[in-house]
Amino acid sequence: MSYSGKCSKGVSPEIIYDFLRQALSKSTLEAPFRGPLTLYGDNGLHYTNLYTGNIDFFSGHEQIWQDEVLAYQLYYSGGW
Repeated sequence: MSYSGKCSKGVSPEIIYDFLRQALSKSTLEAPFRGPLTLYGDNGLHYTNLYTGNIDFFSGHEQIWQDEVLAYQLYYSGGW
C-alpha cells in the first residue's frame, strides 16, 4: 500500500494520531484498507474512510474532522 497525508496546521498531532490508531484498529475483513467507514470519538472527533475496489486493487481517502474542521487527511492505494 502507498499513502500520503498530513495533519492540518493548528491541530494537536498527538490527539489526531491517537484517534487515528483507534480507527485503524477497527478495520474489517471485508474492507481491510485503513479503518471503518465512519467512527465518532471524544473531543469532537469524527473519522471517515471512503474507498473503491477490493483487495486486488483499491484506493481511498480518509479524513479526521475535529469540531467540523478538517484536522487530517490521507490518500491511499494498493492491491495484491
